[in-house]
Amino acid sequence: RMPATDTNGVSEVEIVMTQDTVYLKEITAPVGYRYNATAYRVALKPNQTTSTTVPDVEQLGNLTIYKEGEVLKGASSDENGTVFQYESCRQKGAVFSVYAAKDITTPYGAVVYKAGELVAENLVTGDNGSVTLINLHLGTYRVTEVQAPKYFYNKGETKDVVISYAGQMAEAAFSDTTFQNDRQKAEVRVVKKDKDTQNVLSGGIFGLYAAENITNADGNVVVSKGALLDKVTTGGSGNATFSADLRSDLDMR
Repeated sequence: RMPATDTNGVSEVEIVMTQDTVYLKEITAPVGYRYNATAYRVALKPNQTTSTTVPDVEQLGNLTIYKEGEVLKGASSDENGTVFQYESCRQKGAVFSVYAAKDITTPYGAVVYKAGELVAENLVTGDNGSVTLINLHLGTYRVTEVQAPKYFYNKGETKDVVISYAGQMAEAAFSDTTFQNDRQKAEVRVVKKDKDTQNVLSGGIFGLYAAENITNADGNVVVSKGALLDKVTTGGSGNATFSADLRSDLDMR
């Protein structure tokens, strides 16, 4: 067994020549590199130094960005109104940019990206709610949401993600991060006033109804047109706010 390679990538050993040919094989790859399983034939010569170069391939990484948000799954209605049920699901159409959070270097120290430098932009999540950036050098990256999917709120959230060495036997390193967005909600208010004096009136009862069929994320009707969504009574200020958890894209009357 030969000693580990030094800072120049060199390892030397003196052996007693008992045969004309030996085979050289890597046992442990340097950190940041993939293991080379090739056995190299080395022809020995008496009292001479024979050299062989064993190449190693740098391990690269993949970064997957997931997007999640609430979607309507179901609803139940009665004489008092409608209760909506929402569920978190992966979302397509979110746009991200990736930057170097710190200097990104190769295993031998060459700088690939300076801290803060743009690595990739306009990364859009697909139908499975994810987007993957491949063949990244190991290091720390900063992911920023540029645009949220339709009907979701973009908080401008940023997350740092580390792609770490996965060991010499791994072809690639993998890392991921998930962004959770709040859906846009609708708030409906009503004001009751005297027609002639314009004075506010308490005790007015109002109903909020579905102007069209309401469908869930699967396209199934969960609330029929004309169904009562919520009802309120105006207070002393003549104001009232409906409390139903309403999506921003619903048609109501």
